[in-house]
Amino acid sequence: MNKSIKKIALIVVILTILNVILSVNVFASEGELTISGENYMEMKSDNGNYFASTIKSMQSDESVQLKVEYEQNGEKVDVTDLCTWESEDTSVATVEKGCITAVSQKFNYTHINVVYKGIERKILVTVGKEKIGWDFEIDKTNIIVKEGEEVDLSIIAKYYGMDIALYQEVKDYWNVDWEIKDKKIAKYTEVKGIVTNRGHGTAGKVTVKGLKEGTTTLVGKVKVKNDKLAEGANNEFEVNITVCAKDGKSNFTFPGKLLDDLAQNPMKFILIVGGIGVAIGMAILGVILLIIKKIRR
Repeated sequence: MNKSIKKIALIVVILTILNVILSVNVFASEGELTISGENYMEMKSDNGNYFASTIKSMQSDESVQLKVEYEQNGEKVDVTDLCTWESEDTSVATVEKGCITAVSQKFNYTHINVVYKGIERKILVTVGKEKIGWDFEIDKTNIIVKEGEEVDLSIIAKYYGMDIALYQEVKDYWNVDWEIKDKKIAKYTEVKGIVTNRGHGTAGKVTVKGLKEGTTTLVGKVKVKNDKLAEGANNEFEVNITVCAKDGKSNFTFPGKLLDDLAQNPMKFILIVGGIGVAIGMAILGVILLIIKKIRR
C-alpha cells in the first residue's frame, strides 16, 4: 500500500513539474531579433514597430559584417552564425554568416533575407555609386502592328535611395507627355500609371492602335513632380511604329514596301542580295568568256 502511495505521489510530482515547464513555455514572451553593423539603418513606423532596414550604398568588393542578437525574457544571445542568410540576387551581393560582400560593378540593389526561429527580416543592400531619385525605362522601342489592331506600351519607373517612397504606394509623382508624329498612321490612348511594391511599377502606359499602313514615331517624356530624377536617369523615349496592312498585304509603293519587307526579314534581304550578286557574277563571267572566245579566233 505504501509503495502504491509513493508511486502515485511521484507521478503527481512529475506531472506538476511538467505542467510548470509547459506553462512557462506557453506564457514566455516572443523573442525579437536585433541587427547591428556598420552603415546599418532601420526604419520604423509611427507606433515603433519594425518597418524596413537597409545598408548604406557599398562599393564593389566591399564587405560589411552584421551581428544578429535574439532577445527573449530579458536575455540576449548572439545568433549570427545560427541564422539562415540568403541573398535574393548574388550578382549584386553575397552573404555568409552575416558577412555581406558587394559584387556588382555598377549601381544595383538586392535584398538580404535573415531568418531565425521563424522570425524573418529583410535588408536592402545597394551597390555602386548611390543615386537618389527616379529612373525610367520603356518596354518597347519598336512596334509592328496591323491596321485596326492594338498593342500596349509601358514606361517602367524605379526609385533609388533611402526614402519612405521606396516602401509605400506611390501615386501622382509624375506626368508623361506623349506625342505621335503622324496621327494618320497610328493613335494612342493613355492609361495612368501607379507604382507599388517598393518603388517599382508603371509610370505611364499607352495603347497604340494602327490606323493605316506607314511608319511614324511616338515620343514620351516623363516629368517628375515634387521629387527629382536620379543621376543619369532616362526620362525621354522614342518608339518606332510600323503599321502593316490588315490582310497582311501591302499597299506601299515600290521601293518603300520592299525596303520595309527587307528591314523586317533580314534573311530575305540576304537571299535577295545574294541572288542578285550571283546573277551579276554569272553575267560578268559570260561576258569574259565571250571576249576570250573572240580573242582566240
